Amino acid sequence: MIKDNFFFAPSQLKDEKGRSYYLDNAKFFLIFFVVLAHASSPLKSSHSTMYALWYLLNTFHMPAFIFISGYLAKNYLKKTPVQQVQRPFTYMILYICAQVSVSVFEKLVLHHEFSYSIFYARSSLWFLVCLIFWYLFLPFFGRFRAGVILPAVFLLGLAVGYDTTVGNDLSFSRVVVHLPFFLLGYYIDPKIFVFLKKKWVKVLSLFIIAG
Repeated sequence: MIKDNFFFAPSQLKDEKGRSYYLDNAKFFLIFFVVLAHASSPLKSSHSTMYALWYLLNTFHMPAFIFISGYLAKNYLKKTPVQQVQRPFTYMILYICAQVSVSVFEKLVLHHEFSYSIFYARSSLWFLVCLIFWYLFLPFFGRFRAGVILPAVFLLGLAVGYDTTVGNDLSFSRVVVHLPFFLLGYYIDPKIFVFLKKKWVKVLSLFIIAG
């Protein structure tokens, strides 16, 4: 049964370690799309096809990845206070180590000139900064019902996204703009993955992407 449904397995199908085949495969393809989007970025200004590809990938790959991150955070508030502190603290350590490593590489290997700051995430490290804040915010947002908090954060994300004065220190704009996708994954019913397996949903999604 597991072999027959390995790729399209619902989220409830897990191995002996509790991992979901469905989500693991989804994350694999989304990571591939992230790499593909970055690879096509230098070519988008001179090739209309590459620009279309880059634009398409950027409309969904990070929101979908963040949605899955929020879904996987469902049990976070059920953990002990020590375990809750451990998660964002681990991300902080990873961020600092990666920030220093990327900065040293860009300086010594690529010979880039820049003003180093621990508060300005380099490259794609903004995602780690966002995870830190989202997990710190979760105990607060978890007190509200989805029907109350989701519309509020979506409106806040739109406002920050259109506000050109919001800075990138600590990736604040990305923290707020992408927060709705994280909370949507957190609040979503696990049955949604069974719903997404329906043939008519897959066909409809292709038309939406094409549009």
